[in-house]
Parts: sequence; structure tokens; C-alpha cells
Amino acid sequence: MTTSKHGWREVLEIMTYDTINDARTIAGNSEGAILAGRYRVVRQLGQGGMGSVWLAEDTQLDNKPFAIKMLPAILVSNKRAYRQLKDEALVAMQLVHPNIVQIRAFEENNGNPFLVMDYIDGQTLDNYLAEHTGTTGILPVETGLPESDVLRILRPIAAALDYAHTKGVIHRDVKPGNVMIAKDGTPYILDFGIAREIQETMTRVTGKLSSGTLLYMSPEQLMGEDPSAAQDVYSFAAMAYECLKGKPPFAHGQIEFQIMNKPPDPLPTEGLTGKAAILAAGVMAGLAKKPEGRPATCTAVLEEENLTQRRREAELQSGRARSPSGPQLGGARPVVTDDAQPGRARSPSAPQGDDNVRVEHVERADDLGGARRPAEPVGRRVPTPSQSKEPLHDHKGVQLWEGGPYWAETNIGAEKPEDYGYYFWWGDTVGYKRENGVWVAGDGASSGFSFEETNLFRKLFGKKDNIPTCGKGGSTLLNDGWITAEGVLAPGHDAAHVQWGGGWRMPTKQEFDNLKSKCDWKWTAVNGVNGYVVRGRGNYETHRIFLPCAGYGNGTSLNHSGSYGYYWSSVPLSGSSGAYGLYFGSGYHCADCYYRYFGRSVRPVQGFTK
Repeated sequence: MTTSKHGWREVLEIMTYDTINDARTIAGNSEGAILAGRYRVVRQLGQGGMGSVWLAEDTQLDNKPFAIKMLPAILVSNKRAYRQLKDEALVAMQLVHPNIVQIRAFEENNGNPFLVMDYIDGQTLDNYLAEHTGTTGILPVETGLPESDVLRILRPIAAALDYAHTKGVIHRDVKPGNVMIAKDGTPYILDFGIAREIQETMTRVTGKLSSGTLLYMSPEQLMGEDPSAAQDVYSFAAMAYECLKGKPPFAHGQIEFQIMNKPPDPLPTEGLTGKAAILAAGVMAGLAKKPEGRPATCTAVLEEENLTQRRREAELQSGRARSPSGPQLGGARPVVTDDAQPGRARSPSAPQGDDNVRVEHVERADDLGGARRPAEPVGRRVPTPSQSKEPLHDHKGVQLWEGGPYWAETNIGAEKPEDYGYYFWWGDTVGYKRENGVWVAGDGASSGFSFEETNLFRKLFGKKDNIPTCGKGGSTLLNDGWITAEGVLAPGHDAAHVQWGGGWRMPTKQEFDNLKSKCDWKWTAVNGVNGYVVRGRGNYETHRIFLPCAGYGNGTSLNHSGSYGYYWSSVPLSGSSGAYGLYFGSGYHCADCYYRYFGRSVRPVQGFTK
């Protein structure tokens, strides 16, 4: 192991264990030395805080090359630490996967422990990143790897990690330094559980803390919680983030505080299409502060991209284009009280989100009010198409650009603009709300409904017994009457039309795109609820609506309310599981697509758009 060429890591990789340096002498610093009576030392491969690594030949296996990892001598003096490390190594030996560097043996030489591992002739991902910075990445400004390189390297690593998780083995130290890239390009992951066990053992024995892998640690790992697959998912996402952006999510300042409290700078998806946008969204999802907000597996960060890309290719072959999907982004953004104006809430500063959309902060939480253009006064009833049924409620609409639809001032099921309202699976017209920790149908009936099954296979492939639109492609949806020939939800399956009547309907993807490009977005808090004030431009600058961060329904829980907003459109993907919608958080907003079984908000529109 060698120190990365990245300056920010050179500082953080400095180890504080003086006693570890004695690992240098365990192999005698002598080429040709025989260890455990069979392993002939060839040369040193690297030196790190957790031990030295040597190339050796097994004299009992026709001089087959292996990597020998000499462990810190101080471990020998602590029987408990030694036993725990050996147990960890024995568990890791059971892992057999084409992209895992297998541990072959746990040996001793004159009382000094060492591991025998497969030898990979190549370099670490850490060094690969250092050598390839400055190449054109998928992000226009940053200096990360090209998206094709990221996927080529990380897909096998994700599969290896997920395989280990099925065996009950958690890596606990996923980082670029523990990924090897062979000369033929094959990636491998090494040190399953070993490096972290050494670090924790050394901390207990010496009382000194290592910060070498802090950059990739999850919040719950920092808190000392028991190892879990979700921790590996976070670390994997942090490593992928570095591959895409050229630096980890947090690389400067108080790293521990930032990991626990601060969302990372977003990987922007505006202007990106296809796999690039999906990959960026998936990586951000893996960096959610809470484990339940992350994808269930490392592969899921990338696998949704695979599924969507295959659907996209099939759709392009049939002459119908669509945009990519992406998993939900995680993380929390707290509401901060503005001391200068007691009783009024504001949100933390948000970065610039979209080059084509001006994102500002609302100076006053009541900025949602304000005059509208006289031609369209507040509360006007919007003309409705003659074929629509009579309205069920006296809802108000606001036109935000010339020729655009009228946008409702509240979500379905909400009494005020800042209320979250109901959550719908795509095609649902009943809606569900959270009451006492359970989902209750919009008509008040307690149903025990769950937006998502727990079976992972069914989850990934959209086969949902309780969500009838899942598992149905575009032609099946059309034949079964779910959508019209125009490719939008039929009136009887459009939540806005059924709930409100009067010509109200769910927005199209194009209308969400126009909402982004034709309006100004201001992140604020209205009555303590985070969200965006969306305001028209020019003659429409006094016209505005508020979109609250209502979160989304997932299983029996409500996730990310107060931090992110998820809104359905009426347009499905041609594949069997997805539909388009609007997604936003502080500093960014985009039209994307998600699985139809998630519970998302609906903001109705009325009239037709151009």
C-alpha cells in the first residue's frame, strides 16, 4: 500500500501508531527469507499503517506467487485482539468470488502473524485515480473518471460486496485503497473485514485513533454501531462519488462533523442524460445519512441504471425516447431558525442548482403570497375542457408562463400549500396518508397498506402484488386501460382528475421540464416546512406556488420528508416498472423516473400547455 498522490489524502492517511512501524522488520527486510517454512520473500509491495505487504513465492506450489501481509507485531501481545483478528480472517477465507482477492491462509513466522492472499499484478484504484485525474469525466466541471470507466470498475466490485453480504460478511473498509485493478483491467476487492479489525484492535490496544479511512465511513460507523451491509453501501457510494468527482464527499475541514450532519455537494444531473444522470443520482442515494434511505445493495446503486438502460435501448429501437431513472437521494437537511427574525424558519444555504434555472433564497417565508397578474387573479376558477366532469372542490390554479397550464396551489389531500397531502403509487387514485405510524387510505379506511414489498427480487423487477401497474409495459398499460393512446394516465386512473374533477389532471413530464426551465426556484421554509417557491418570470413574476419537501412512501414508512420532494407525472416509462416525476432537494431539481410502487405526491394542473 502506497500513499495516494492526492494531497488531501496524504495528510489524512498519516497514521498515529508509532508501534506499527515495527511491522517493517517482521519479514527481516531481506529478500529470499523463508516464512513459515514455505513462502520465499521476493520483494516488498507496499507499506501502510496496518502492516507491510510483500510478494512471496510458495515453494510447495511450484513457486506460485502470493501476496503476504505482515500484521502489526503489537497484536501478538494481546491475546484477545489476536484471536478476534484470526477469527475474522477465517471467516473471510470462506469468500470465493471472481472479484474478491481470496485469503488463502493465516500463518505465523517466529510468532509474528501474517496473511497469505492471492497476488494481483496491478495497482490500487487509489493510484489509478491519481494517475487519471484531469481526464474528461461525466460531470462537466469536475475531473472525475469517465462514466464508462466508473461502471467498468465498480460493477464487479458491487457484485463482490453483495455476494459477501449474502454470506453474512461485512467488509467495513470499502475504499479505493482496497480495490486492485489488474493489468488486464479486472477489478478486485481485498481486505474483507481485516483492515477494519486491525484498526479497531489497535485503537483498543494503544488508545490512538487512525483516520486513514475516515473519508469513506458512514455516520453509523462513526457512532460505533454494529457492522451492517448498509455501511458498506455508504462506503461504496463514497468511493463511487470520488471516482465521478475526483474527490471524496468530504475531504476538508471537520470530516466527522460533516459526515454526521452535512449533505455532500450534489453530483448535478442537469444537462446529463442516460447512464450518466442515473449513476450520479444512484451514488447520491447511497450517501443518505440514515441506512434506510440508501439502496438495499451496492449493486442497486448501479443496477437500476442497467435495467433502465436496457429499457431505454429497447424503446429507442421502437422509436420512442425517454429519459433515465434514478434512485432516491438520501440525507437530511435541517430547518434552521433565523435568530434575526424570531419565530420564522429558514433553510441552510443552498448551492446553485441548474445553469438554466436561477435558484435563490426566499428572504421572507411569506413570499409565497404577493400579487398575481390582474389578468389571472388569485382564486380564479380555471376554464376546463368540456369533456371534464364537474369539479369536486373549489381549488385554485396559478399560471406560471405564457401558454402553460394552471398549477394547483396545494398537493392532493393538503389544506395549505405547505401541507404534504396524500401519497400515491403510480396509477392510484385513492391516496394514503400517515397516521400514528401507519398508512391510512385517503377515504379514512385503515388498510394496512404497504407501498413496497420486502422481497428484494420482486422489488428490483417490479413484480408487485399490491401495485397493479407494476410489471406492465406500455402496451399492456394501454390494452388494460391504464393509459391513453397519448401515453398518459387515463382519466379514471389519474389521481388529480378522480380526486378533484373539473379538468384537473396530473402533470406530464414535459410540464415538469418547463416548470424547471421557465421559472425561478427559491429554497425556503414556509411555516417550518422546507421546499421551493416556484415563481414565473417577466409578466408572470408575481405568480408563484410552493412545493413542499413531502418525502416519499417506502414500505410502511415515510422517508426524507422535510428534505426532498417527489412528485408523480402522468407519463410511464415503456418498461414494466417506472414512471416519470419531479424530484428536488436543496440546490437541485430535475425530472426523472422512479419505480411505480413508491408513494409520491401529486400536484395537479389544469388546462393544456405549449
